[in-house]
Amino acid sequence: MSTSETQKRKYAIGVVGTGEEGTALINKLTQLGHDVCIAHAGSPEALKGLEKQTQAKPKETAEVAKEADLLFLSIPMKEVQNLPKELTDTCPKNCIIVDVCNYFPSRDGKIKEIEDGMPESVWVSKQLGKPVIKALNTILTECLENCGRPKNASDRIAVPISGDDPTAKNMIVELVDSMGFDAYDAGDLALSWRLQPGSPVYGTNLDLKQLIPSLSRANKEAMPRLRDEAYRKMTESDKHLNWQEMVKMLRETFEDQEKELGKSELNKSSATSGGQQNQQQTQQQAASETQA
Repeated sequence: MSTSETQKRKYAIGVVGTGEEGTALINKLTQLGHDVCIAHAGSPEALKGLEKQTQAKPKETAEVAKEADLLFLSIPMKEVQNLPKELTDTCPKNCIIVDVCNYFPSRDGKIKEIEDGMPESVWVSKQLGKPVIKALNTILTECLENCGRPKNASDRIAVPISGDDPTAKNMIVELVDSMGFDAYDAGDLALSWRLQPGSPVYGTNLDLKQLIPSLSRANKEAMPRLRDEAYRKMTESDKHLNWQEMVKMLRETFEDQEKELGKSELNKSSATSGGQQNQQQTQQQAASETQA
């Protein structure tokens, strides 16, 4: 099946999470003509307004993926472990689960495995007992809903995707492309930490040429600090950043980190150079004293 034929296919999709990000995703998917069922922590009746707005069908969380080709999780990371077991037990065998979640300790509380270095989506996969694809977590809500562009547009945003199943990733790549974004295969799920908050690709609206080298610049040790700093700025009560301001802030946060790392490397280099020079002088002095 060609890419264009696949993009025309309409999927049965379940979405868990109806916050800002989840609602933007639901809007996007229903606008593309997909058959979308939705669920959240409350009752289906509480989603009647969103149903009227999008034509998506409210369901109980345990039932939202019973007939789904795709299941999107767009909830706070801490809620993943509270999802009903029936959600994944009753979904079709070939249903692809897409993790759109992000981990923010100040919101989610500290999750030990993630704090110890486990990639967020690996942790999600372990909680569910199912493989997942990491996608669409790097793009801000307003951009997801409003910044899709035609193929080959100069300002088309690139979206990285990680996962272990090539066939599943290809389906998500094609779906993301139909949303108006350039999807990029960023490797297996073990490498999905490069997509997490604090990475240079998180919320920075890079195009494909910028995205590829930026993935290799992700600094795993520095990312938690950058994530927390950015989240604090995004949620400060006395400020409300629009999406352009958020993109600018996230880019500047990472650029400042690179400058600091550059200075640190320069200092290390100078210290190493100075140490080598001192060692050479000591050796020369010892040689002179021996000759004397």
